[in-house]
Amino acid sequence: MKPRRLIPALAAAFLVALPLTGCGTTTLSTEQVEVEIEKGLKQQQSLRSVDVKCPQEVELKAMSSFDCPATVDKEKRTVKVTQQDDQGNIRWQLEQQNRR
Repeated sequence: MKPRRLIPALAAAFLVALPLTGCGTTTLSTEQVEVEIEKGLKQQQSLRSVDVKCPQEVELKAMSSFDCPATVDKEKRTVKVTQQDDQGNIRWQLEQQNRR
């Protein structure tokens, strides 16, 4: 069975190679992370409505992960973000939707 709006894992995974930090900071710019995720989902999935909210304070730390709640075309979803290094380079993936 194929869920109605299943987004393939490969299609929803991105590596953002832009440094998402401010000068001399030890925290990740989560506002920029939100923008990059929203832009990526809209471009790749032709979605009309995407809203992502990440935690405000995230320490720069290689290979650490955090979740960002998202609303994707009126459906509640989660985006898992993993820091690839301590320079602000991230990989994110839209988690598979739980079906009951």
